[in-house]
Amino acid sequence: MPPEDDDLVVLGACELASILGIATDTLYKRRSIYPETLPPAIKNGRRLRWFKRDVMAWMRLQTEERP
Repeated sequence: MPPEDDDLVVLGACELASILGIATDTLYKRRSIYPETLPPAIKNGRRLRWFKRDVMAWMRLQTEERP
């Protein structure tokens, strides 16, 4: 896949949960109780989707800086 197409990659809940290392049920629970602990989602009908580029950017921001 060419690098410019990477911006168009969309992840589903199972894929995001796998990347984050959590269960899909945990993902949905966190989204309803603590939405700030997850990357921003796109609502597509009843389904949630995430742009891969947004997830990767969000993960970089979550990286703890060391003194």
